[in-house]
Amino acid sequence: MTSPLRAAALRVVATTTNPLRAAGQLVLPRQCAGCGLWDTDLCPQCRQLLSHSATLLNSDLLPATDLAIWSQGTYAGALRQIVLSFKSGRHRAITGAVLAGINDGATAMVPWLTYQLASDKPLAIINAPSKLSRRWHANLVARQLAQGLADFLAPQLDIAVVSADPLRLRSGKQLGKSSRQRAQRQVQCLADATGWQVVLVDDVVTTGSTLEASAKALEAAGGVVVCAWTLATAPSKKRTARP
Repeated sequence: MTSPLRAAALRVVATTTNPLRAAGQLVLPRQCAGCGLWDTDLCPQCRQLLSHSATLLNSDLLPATDLAIWSQGTYAGALRQIVLSFKSGRHRAITGAVLAGINDGATAMVPWLTYQLASDKPLAIINAPSKLSRRWHANLVARQLAQGLADFLAPQLDIAVVSADPLRLRSGKQLGKSSRQRAQRQVQCLADATGWQVVLVDDVVTTGSTLEASAKALEAAGGVVVCAWTLATAPSKKRTARP
């Protein structure tokens, strides 16, 4: 019996006209980043997971923040695998699908933002700070998401919308401090945010401590943080969407 791995490799050789591509896929046949289905980077079912409408999380159940946070899905199952592949850079072919999913998922935010935002101030879509290792390898996941959200929101709103990356992680010892205290001490804003309204962006939210620390840093720099958006939310038995 031919194994799925060998069968997939043979199909690649039989159908491709590019010898180099055939050689690469012979060694590493394509699999869906979410469910592992052969011969595709992202199957239709997993692609739909990226397009779920964002919901406003119940901030009472996010222990580290009172910030209004929108999220497009639960960090579990196939969506978790997609996010992990996206973050690792192993599946660069799915980047377009991840960003395209924002166009569908973030639509639910638009009426809420229209009501919340001041009409005389610009909006900055700002990503949570990236670790130095991600900057070193130019694998800025949250930065890509922030740019994607800005591209979607710009034509939807009647104010100027830009994306920016002014947040950085401080270095230094954090021994003896809670995760919330460490997060708040670690984030700094390198720009003057006076006059700017802000939507924060991150890939996954767990307790909200990183987003809270980012909001504090931006507010200290003069910005007004309206809400946050995340691709996924770590599951919790108590966490629900707001009615």
